[in-house]
Amino acid sequence: MKKVVTVCPYCASGCKINLVVDNRKIVRAEGSAGENQPGYPVSEGLLWLGLH
Repeated sequence: MKKVVTVCPYCASGCKINLVVDNRKIVRAEGSAGENQPGYPVSEGLLWLGLH
């Protein structure tokens, strides 16, 4: 598995997220620690829960 850094598409804040990829499929999304302001849902990966 590898991590791919990308940007959350849900608002204009541009928060970074880490996608964990295995065999070219996303298996998990994680907030990128230290990159986001406290209080943003993406900092915990919460906005990605509805995608799976």
